[in-house]
Amino acid sequence: MLRKNYWHFILICMLIALISGIGYASFISNKIYEESSTHLREIYAEVQKEFASLTNTNWNMLMDWDEYLSYGLDDLDENDLDKYFQSDKDRWGYSEVYFLNEQSDAEYIFYKDYPKQRLDVLFPKLEEDDIVMVGSYYALNPVLREKVLELLDQAREKKAIIYYDPNFRSSHKNEAMKLAPTIIENLEYADIVRGSLEDFLYMYNMQDIDKIYKDKIKFYCPQFICTAGGQKVALRTNLVNKDYPVEPLQAVSTIGAGDNFNAGLIYGLLKYDVRYRDLNNLNEEIWDKIIQCGKDFAAEVCGSFSNSVSVEFAKKYK
Repeated sequence: MLRKNYWHFILICMLIALISGIGYASFISNKIYEESSTHLREIYAEVQKEFASLTNTNWNMLMDWDEYLSYGLDDLDENDLDKYFQSDKDRWGYSEVYFLNEQSDAEYIFYKDYPKQRLDVLFPKLEEDDIVMVGSYYALNPVLREKVLELLDQAREKKAIIYYDPNFRSSHKNEAMKLAPTIIENLEYADIVRGSLEDFLYMYNMQDIDKIYKDKIKFYCPQFICTAGGQKVALRTNLVNKDYPVEPLQAVSTIGAGDNFNAGLIYGLLKYDVRYRDLNNLNEEIWDKIIQCGKDFAAEVCGSFSNSVSVEFAKKYK
């Protein structure tokens, strides 16, 4: 009888524990659901607020721009536009302005101010064969120069591959002579230089690729890639001298084409396991594959108004 009562007691305790556990689990689940729902609603409210603010700002910019143009397109020149965008950039908060011409080629106006705290950053620790890409006016601006040199010095010390894209815009062509020493210093650091014919027109007033390579690049960096819009991609190294045709395509927008060409080249360097020690000895076969990656990435982005390759393209390209 005593043993029977003992097992009854154990059974009752187990039932109580089970019911309590179920009740507690249900309570916890409801609590988590309520808290998660509250957090999601808060996040949604913040996103909605930011999206509404962004939409309102962009709409006001478009209306303001339309009002400005209504004064007469015939009287506008580049200086007028520059003054207009410069005066309103703080009010609207933009940093770049893009224009597409009749051929869907992009023209740019950049406005950048650098808060001091933006320069107070720690660069990631580099290792040999990492790829460091620098370029545009960011790599020339005296305000940023100290931080850029900090990065370049670390990359050189660790034998990381330094990829330099001058990306020299027309807005700085009047500063080309003043910036020449800094450009040369960047070329000295570089292991690969990739620029467009337009860059070298504004930098050196030169359009002959072989002359650009011989007179301006080769002494500092033997690996040179020059893009000529929809015409060709030129490769010049100590071992390879080759022009690659660009297949015709119906471009929707060329915004981001150069950046994605760079991304494709870097992808090619990684895919074909190019190391720092290999750069001066890369053969034509490997360069062909790397250049093709750059061409594919650039062609993909020109087919849409997006500034980057699509997820579908990336998945298929692996």
